[in-house]
Amino acid sequence: MSGSSDSIFGDTDAYLFGEGTHARLHDHLGGRLAADGLGASFAVWAPNARSVSVIGDWNGWDPRADPLAVRADRTGVWEGRSAQARQGQAYKFRIVADGGRVLEKADPLALLAEAPPATASRLWSLDHDWGDGDWMLADVEQPDAGARHLTAPLVGGEFAELSPEMILRERYARGDIELDQFEREMAALLQRERTN
Repeated sequence: MSGSSDSIFGDTDAYLFGEGTHARLHDHLGGRLAADGLGASFAVWAPNARSVSVIGDWNGWDPRADPLAVRADRTGVWEGRSAQARQGQAYKFRIVADGGRVLEKADPLALLAEAPPATASRLWSLDHDWGDGDWMLADVEQPDAGARHLTAPLVGGEFAELSPEMILRERYARGDIELDQFEREMAALLQRERTN
């Protein structure tokens, strides 16, 4: 494993972490695959550890194979990289505490975990090529909301037809009609309700 050049936990992360305002720790701690899928970076907070390593399928669960290095900034974050780690492989953090106690812990910020009773984390990526780029870019004219049969979910999984007033409010909220048209149509709806 190598140190800070492959870090997923940078100086800004350390600063925000230290002041307790980091809102995206899940992006910077844990096991994260490299963009090309060849290898993974690891970072874990273990402030009272004597040593930390990553053990997993790719290294035969050998605690000497992929040691992590503690950051010099006193955050208690240990980090490193393994070039052999691949998507789907199981891993854990092996932590040796100050008193010599050895702990093998699942990654608390893993993107995938084994099903019980197994307890390891699995390297995974949330990247996905949806293949709908052409559809998303297509200039498809949306049908008029008033011309559609609209329903709304009710408790218990049943559906009810939306009232003309709710359809009109939806059309305005989506920007299908301007305020003056909304006001005219709403006034007409209310007038019809009073006469019925």
